[in-house]
Amino acid sequence: MKPIDRPLYLKRIEPIINTEFIKIITGVRRSGKSYLLLMIKDKLLSMGVDEDQIIYINFENPEFFDLLSSS
Repeated sequence: MKPIDRPLYLKRIEPIINTEFIKIITGVRRSGKSYLLLMIKDKLLSMGVDEDQIIYINFENPEFFDLLSSS
């Protein structure tokens, strides 16, 4: 399934991308939050941000399950 573009959401987020504030994206399960974050990542890359400066962690990926443990 192809993700749905969210230009209105991205347009609302763009003005605050380079601010010092923490951004929180909330929504119900499967509402497109992860795809919106990937769109923000693409925007940052197009603005010249080096990919090494971007951290993207998908907590549903088994590669990151050790980050979820409390020990």
